[in-house]
Amino acid sequence: MGTRLTVFNQKGGVGKTTTVLNLGAALAQRGQVPLLVDVDAQSHLSSILNPGAPSGESLFAYYNAGKPLKEVVRPIRFGGELIPGHSELIKVDTLFGKGPDILNKLKLGLDAGWNGARPVLIDCCPMLGVLSLSGIFASERVLIPISTDYLALRGALALEKTLKALEYGKDVWMRYILPTQHFIYFGLQAKRAKLDAAGISKAETANVAEILNQTTMMLGHEIFDPETNKRVLVDHAFIVSGGEITKAARNWLGGKLDQTKRSQIIFMDREDILNLFVVTNVPLPVDALPPQSASAFNDEIPF
Repeated sequence: MGTRLTVFNQKGGVGKTTTVLNLGAALAQRGQVPLLVDVDAQSHLSSILNPGAPSGESLFAYYNAGKPLKEVVRPIRFGGELIPGHSELIKVDTLFGKGPDILNKLKLGLDAGWNGARPVLIDCCPMLGVLSLSGIFASERVLIPISTDYLALRGALALEKTLKALEYGKDVWMRYILPTQHFIYFGLQAKRAKLDAAGISKAETANVAEILNQTTMMLGHEIFDPETNKRVLVDHAFIVSGGEITKAARNWLGGKLDQTKRSQIIFMDREDILNLFVVTNVPLPVDALPPQSASAFNDEIPF
């Protein structure tokens, strides 16, 4: 018996199509014959596996003309079959509304054609409309691919609430979350001298209160990453000091931050920096260690 798995997330660019493609190839390598269903009007999966499929030979023909899914299925090169999508699928919401008949239409078509005898992977569009709901209602399991940045994780939590609301009157689904992209963004607050928790800054000491506002601002504001062309939040803030970061300074700062932000702070003082050179077998920079004072005891014999 096959399992139907819908790959869905309301956020785009998290690897839904790539996940379906790779899962299908992995199933084929294990000797199974997966059925891939492209219910995305952008048809990215179809453009990879079966480019140029006309609307009359796609999933849209099933919705619009009642053409059996068995008649639009196409073989794919790694072993398996595809029900291709088409840009005309964008009309489904407008043409057929959002009633139970249209929402269950995909499930009925898959039941009529294969009746659970094949593993089915459904690639959804990044929008909770008729097509995505049809894919969810047709499946026993929902896989949520996410990138691990802050905003994507918040979106996944919101999606979980949506899926729980949809479970009313339906068997409970097994849900899986798959991290697909991982970018870590670091901020840096560097101080040359000792970092202390004293109320007033001294001549060679930086008051920890002087960097608290800067660190809080860093962890709470978006930055633009030109490589991914996305606005993201800083994951961690390094507080680096060329001198000592006292225990009082660490405790004071930890007391001013909530639990989440405390876990995002990483301290690194002079001793930590020197230890990095030692454990990585990298020669210490010149003058890294304090000068050795001359011994007051002279062991030379005076005669």
